[in-house]
Amino acid sequence: MLLVNIILAITVCVIGLSRAAPATTMGTSSTPQCPNVNGMTTIDTTKLMGLWYLVAMTPSPINQTCPLQCPRLTFSQSTSSTYNFLFTTNITGQTQPITIGLSDLPITPVVSPFNLSMDILGTLIDIQSMILNTDYTNYMLMYTCSIVNTTLVETFDVFGRQPSMASISAGTMNAIQQSIGSTTGLTNNEFYNFTQTC
Repeated sequence: MLLVNIILAITVCVIGLSRAAPATTMGTSSTPQCPNVNGMTTIDTTKLMGLWYLVAMTPSPINQTCPLQCPRLTFSQSTSSTYNFLFTTNITGQTQPITIGLSDLPITPVVSPFNLSMDILGTLIDIQSMILNTDYTNYMLMYTCSIVNTTLVETFDVFGRQPSMASISAGTMNAIQQSIGSTTGLTNNEFYNFTQTC
């Protein structure tokens, strides 16, 4: 049960359970489907390698408190032709960090999304993440759609190479907001900024 609570805590903060979107269904099935969102057509995986810190997300957690401490992504080359994709975070009240990831992905230029499915003691979690935009050196904007059992949820996550919003310029954040608006039609995005020491 502790592991389920940790997974759901990650879901609340990073995948945006606080803003459940109406489920899109196909035919008579009640299984929700993620909407069609276009990510980057090609990703230069070699430029993506290294550590990325989650510095902001929208929508904000509904209670403005998040148990995640120093959430981060690491892209690392495992062989000459494959790489690993790892999400790591500390959790308030827990002594060990939590890691979730994919391994041995092809290193050749790829098209997102990244897909991850988990069954944690009966809680089914399907995660689809894609990179919407990145300059590879300062920021990366990711869109995440998740289905937790039968609830569909979405977020936009901003990652930087440093664990602070200060590492991303105001102009870049404005461009990110415009990008989100063009993708979703949202005109006013409120970001939850992670204040953290890593």
